Parts: sequence; structure tokens; C-alpha cells
Amino acid sequence: MNWFKGTAIGAVGLLAAILVSGPVHATPSGISQIFAFGDSLSDPTNVKNAVGCPPGPCNPVTGRFSDGTNWVDKLGGIFGVNPTAVTEVTGPADVAQGVNFAFGGAGSGSDNGGLPILPGLQQQIGMFDTVTGSGALVAPDALFTLWIGANDYLLLGETNPANVINNIVNTISALYALGAQDFMVLNLPDLGALPLVAGDPVAQAGLTALSAAHNAALAAALPALFGTLPGANLVTVDIDAIYDDIIGNPLANGFTNTTDPCLDLGETPPVVCTTPESYLFWDDQHPTTATYNRIGQIAANALVDAGLAVPAPAGAALLMLGLAVVARRRRG
Repeated sequence: MNWFKGTAIGAVGLLAAILVSGPVHATPSGISQIFAFGDSLSDPTNVKNAVGCPPGPCNPVTGRFSDGTNWVDKLGGIFGVNPTAVTEVTGPADVAQGVNFAFGGAGSGSDNGGLPILPGLQQQIGMFDTVTGSGALVAPDALFTLWIGANDYLLLGETNPANVINNIVNTISALYALGAQDFMVLNLPDLGALPLVAGDPVAQAGLTALSAAHNAALAAALPALFGTLPGANLVTVDIDAIYDDIIGNPLANGFTNTTDPCLDLGETPPVVCTTPESYLFWDDQHPTTATYNRIGQIAANALVDAGLAVPAPAGAALLMLGLAVVARRRRG
């Protein structure tokens, strides 16, 4: 699925002139910076800034691949941290609360399945090295998030999850070498349940098998890796379980439609449903903001449970509300 038209990219080249200032310090909330890596599931507006919003899934107002904001926005809001899109970084001040390096279409290697001139995950590491002065602008309490892999299977034809997991392991190791300590890694939902392959049982079965193999390999690789990284902390978010819970208990989770996309790309112009907040899927691949909010809330809960963060005052009420909602759903 090629979202993009052939157009030049100058945004990545903006990174070369970033200057490095003095050291940064931790904050009472436990997280003063978020450095996000990944694909369209985390992209803050990087693709939009670089080449324009792809027709359809990209929201021309927010630049996210959803009806509104995404899970990184939700997570940052809870802890009072607003990372800058890497395509908007012009100097050290823009790194103060972290940077979001995610680009729609990114694979776990160097390829981008949406447009080849856009970066994959490995180029995002190079961008991080540049904008942080090889880690000099990274606070001790910075959080590094990584959600990647879907495009390897959906757009880039990968059939061996071991290759994707190897890229993830190498990415974490590279970031650790540049000063990263606290990591959050998300696995994949069942890609066979995406509206993209509705009505195609062969594709559904294949993607379900790949997703399961990916998640199993990731679950095995991460503990082994972090056993070799002294001082590093790992928090995982089970996206597969979150989706399963929503699909299995839609009404209890506030959803009424877990199979159809809210955005109908079969119409010209595309038609948006009237209640996106009740849909799991925004388009045939991406979640709605309602789903992203659920993911961001669960991610925040996991950080607090791990002792790595406490919510900022503005986010404390949101976190407590989220914990109460999760507790009610578990009892239900």
C-alpha cells in the first residue's frame, strides 16, 4: 500500500545543524523527556511535514494517522511531557521534552514501505544521535518508546519475524550505547484481524501467524537482551492483549464497532463515520484516537507500576480515572 506521491524530502536534512548545549536534569514526575521511535502508529506529524499528508489515513489537521491524537500524545499528556516532532527540531530547546522520530511507513530496518526516501527505524537512530549530540541532551529519566514491526509484514514482504526482532534488539542496544536507560517496547496486535484483510481468510491466517510468531520471539528476546544491559529498565505493553480485550468485550470498553474502519476509503471523497470514538479502527490499519487513548493510559499505568514515573499534576486525575476504568472492566 503506497500512501505517498513522488515528492522530495528536505525535512530529514534539517538535522545536520543541531547544536548541543549543557546537561539536562531529571524532574519530580520521573519522566522529563520522551524519545519515541516507530512508524505511523507513533508518528506525530513527521510524514506530513516531510512530504505532505497521505490521502486518506493521515489527518490533515493533526498529521496523525488517526481521527485525532495518538498514544504518544496521551502518554506524554499524563506525565506533562510534549516531545517535539523530529521534523520540527531546530535547536537544543526543541529537545528539552524529548523528540518523536517515528515516521509513517517505517520498517524495523532501513526501509520505509510507504515511500523509500522516508526513513526506516535505523535512520531514526542516526537522527537521535544528531539531535541529542550523541546523547548529551538526554536526561537521566528520559523514556524511550519503541513500537515497530507492522510494516515489515504488511508493506515490506517480511516473512521471518527473527529478522524484525533482530532489528529491534540492535536498535535498543544502539540507543543504550547512546545513553538510553528506560525503555518501553510494544508488541503487535493480531494483524490478521485488521479490516485491511477482511474477507481474505488466507491473508488473515498468514498475518495472524506472523503476529503471533513476532510477539513470541519478542517476549523471548527482550529479557535476554536486558540481562546484558546494566542499569537499563524495560516496560512492555501488550498491544495484542489490549486489542483482544476490546474485541472480546467491546461494550465494556466503550466500543460498538471492532471490525469496520471508521474512515471509508472506498468513497470519493473518503467518508468518516459519525462516532469515531466508538470504533476500534480509524482506517483499515490504524486505531482511532479512542483506541490510542486506551493504549496510552495502559502504558502510563505500566510505568507507574514499575516505579519509573508518577503523573504530573495535570495528568494525575487522568491516570486515576484510567486506573478506575481498568479496574471496573476487570471486575466486569
